[in-house]
Amino acid sequence: MSTTPHDLSRQWLEYFGACVAQELDLGTLGAIKKWIDEGRAPPLHTNFPDDPPTTAPHQGKTS
Repeated sequence: MSTTPHDLSRQWLEYFGACVAQELDLGTLGAIKKWIDEGRAPPLHTNFPDDPPTTAPHQGKTS
């Protein structure tokens, strides 16, 4: 995985669900800049869309 500042910034934006930096507040952007300066990549997401649900499906009547 690439760790250039450009690649890290894209990874962090995607991690926070943003397409462009203007979608994030200044506090978040400041934290992202610090992490990029440190060469840190974002953690893996813990809930991917294809993960199994965390609650059991409804077993009773629906009406």
